Amino acid sequence: MYYKKNIDYTGRMNISSTYFDEKPKGNEISKIKFNEMTVNNDMLSSFISNGYCYCPTDRKLDNVSTSDYICIDVDDSTVEMNDYVGNLTDKPTIYYTTPSNGDIEKSQQKYGDDKHIYRFRLLYALDTPTSNATEYEQAYRYITSTNNMSFVDFRPANQYYNGSKGCELYNTNRVYSLPDKYKDVVLDNEKEKSRPKPKQTDSFVNPSESDNVMHLDEDVLAAFLDCTRYEDFLLWYSGEFGASTLLWETPYLQDENDERKLVPGDYYVIPKKYIGWDKENKVKIYGKWLDGENRHSKIYITGIILRKLNPEATVDDLLSELLAILLSYYDIFDRDKSLKFTKNTILQLLGSVMKADLTREMKEIKHPSFKVSGSYCEKNRVSKRTVVNEILSEQRTEKKEEKYKEIDKFYDHRLTWDNGKKITQKQWVLVLQEKGVKGMSIATFKRYLSERGYSKRRKQESIIT
Repeated sequence: MYYKKNIDYTGRMNISSTYFDEKPKGNEISKIKFNEMTVNNDMLSSFISNGYCYCPTDRKLDNVSTSDYICIDVDDSTVEMNDYVGNLTDKPTIYYTTPSNGDIEKSQQKYGDDKHIYRFRLLYALDTPTSNATEYEQAYRYITSTNNMSFVDFRPANQYYNGSKGCELYNTNRVYSLPDKYKDVVLDNEKEKSRPKPKQTDSFVNPSESDNVMHLDEDVLAAFLDCTRYEDFLLWYSGEFGASTLLWETPYLQDENDERKLVPGDYYVIPKKYIGWDKENKVKIYGKWLDGENRHSKIYITGIILRKLNPEATVDDLLSELLAILLSYYDIFDRDKSLKFTKNTILQLLGSVMKADLTREMKEIKHPSFKVSGSYCEKNRVSKRTVVNEILSEQRTEKKEEKYKEIDKFYDHRLTWDNGKKITQKQWVLVLQEKGVKGMSIATFKRYLSERGYSKRRKQESIIT
């Protein structure tokens, strides 16, 4: 690779809207919101050292596009950060220690020694940015292989990283140009130079290896395979990582200022077998899905919903939560009393969930968009359907006004081309699209002109730009 020092370099990075003093956990993770920003290396260093999370590109895999940084996670290294970087041919632009750096207890638990204690991250700024998820991985593989890096833990372009408040951080202001040959890296059968593979104590195929999904933690996998009862694994998991994050609880948050009970757009219902109504406690009673009631399909759909609701959840969390749901809402035995959900079946199911196309799969699942208050309808003498239509109309109006405000930033009816010619509506649409206004069409622009009162003007004042 070729580099130059450039203190004026700027690149795009998605930065969380909030910072964290400690590594976010549980429900905190699902609430993290990212905004794309243009940053220089000093700004990015400041965000990281103040506890802000970051992601090199869009969080949705389908939206991954240009990436100006390659992020490399180094876990369980036996070499401390500065010595590790000192041995690299290509020094990173930014490198810093993570909060778990120097954790001897974790090293003893995983490896039985006190040597695998160093954890840090390396960021490489590019003036030859990657343009999609495949190129990002090829660049990652190229950098890690040509520098002979060890203990690296690959994350796709859309995976985020936690900041590290008060960490040891260095900024070299190096900016790299990738040679064209980096795109020749073959990703099939590519092996990471990472931590040792877990011992397999059962005859099964680990989906984290065969199906190319996110890797299960070695200790988690070993504990799962070694457990006699699934309940024992859940007890161990909660002891190691804390109480359940309740990923499978529906995140219904009623708007305190709206008695109609508007439900957020990301509200989904996990399939449960409804048995009846508990009049005394005023709660629904749920039973267990039995043999012959499409249990495998239902728990698969549940896994998809968990991923949809919690895009940052780890594969370890998903294994724990899926297992908890199985035990709560499913009879895990067939009619002949044989075990339906074996360890191998559960791991294969987990692999299928992790590989699923969330956009496609969610279209097949029907869920209510609103919970309309009966008392509100009775008091105002309106039907629930009327309230739903009212809410939908309000949402459409809000969305439209947001778009119009974006157009307002750039549109000026007085502007002309340099030669004095009028800018046509079609040309304005192209200009607005280039400015990043999403979803622009000639029909949208015409409605904008009409509702803003511009279309009534028969003569436009011309100015030379």
